[in-house]
Amino acid sequence: VNHVLEGHNGCIFTYGQTGAGKTHSLLGGAGDPKEQGIVWRVMDKLWESINQNGESSMTISVVEMYCEKLRDLVDPNKDNLAIKTTAETGVVIVGVSETALNSKEEALGIIQKANNNRAVSATSMNQQSSRSHLILILKLRMHLQGKPRTGKLFLLDLAGSERQQKTGTEGQQLEEAIQINKSLSALGNTICALTDGKTSHVRYRDSKLTRLLQDSLGGNSYTTLVLCCSPATVHAHETLSTLRFGARAKLVENKIVLSAEIASPTSPPTEDVVVAALLERVSQLEKCWHEREVAAAKSAHRPPWTRFFLLAVALELIFACLSWSTLPWVPSRFY
Repeated sequence: VNHVLEGHNGCIFTYGQTGAGKTHSLLGGAGDPKEQGIVWRVMDKLWESINQNGESSMTISVVEMYCEKLRDLVDPNKDNLAIKTTAETGVVIVGVSETALNSKEEALGIIQKANNNRAVSATSMNQQSSRSHLILILKLRMHLQGKPRTGKLFLLDLAGSERQQKTGTEGQQLEEAIQINKSLSALGNTICALTDGKTSHVRYRDSKLTRLLQDSLGGNSYTTLVLCCSPATVHAHETLSTLRFGARAKLVENKIVLSAEIASPTSPPTEDVVVAALLERVSQLEKCWHEREVAAAKSAHRPPWTRFFLLAVALELIFACLSWSTLPWVPSRFY
């Protein structure tokens, strides 16, 4: 949160099996200060800063990803929203509602109303099981040292992974579980690709969840992962899997760049935007040069016998072509 107040991007998301307490950790305890979730504590910190800085403002957007479709929970009529990625703004949801906030109480009311519109149902493991991923986006615009800055904070309550044998889901609930596990699997594959040191292309587009987290995983963002685990021994396998996911996610390295206020199309880009674009270009060129050096090194260390083998294959093909052209049944126009 402090980084967002300095003009950076941030992300906090919860991960774990169904019924492990992810939603409660993020949104729980709205009425009890001792039991408040992460969202309420974040709001306290942000509004404390806004009240001290009169030039600051904040907007909020709340979206759910249900069966790989994005729906605006503030305006439920906006369904199946698209995701767009630009160099200037990063990852954005096209057409999502952005509500300007005037007080902390107004923000909490919008969040509670949006959470009530979220898709939930009862399973054998959870009476209020979330059937979608909840994405809460806060945009903070401020002036720091006389310069306009924009901080963006993503707060995600991911739906929990589940096994059909334990949850007893069927029909529509089973289809929801399949889509949830599919998106979480894509998230795991993205984490692996970012940390194995071998993959040159990260497949963020395998799921809309990984598209939304593109800046948060390996991009321009400070990211915090909250792991939620069940204390029951019957869920030991899922708990171990969650901890392994967290251990691997901890190895992801992000590239932090100070976010500047977006300039209008007619005005020249600010110095920070130009520097960020140049640094990104330098990083891409360094990566390309490294890949070429690795390819050249592999070619230089190729065993000598492989060259003679390739030469023998080429000579054999030449002799085969000459023999084919001297056959009597081949028409003269072919040689």
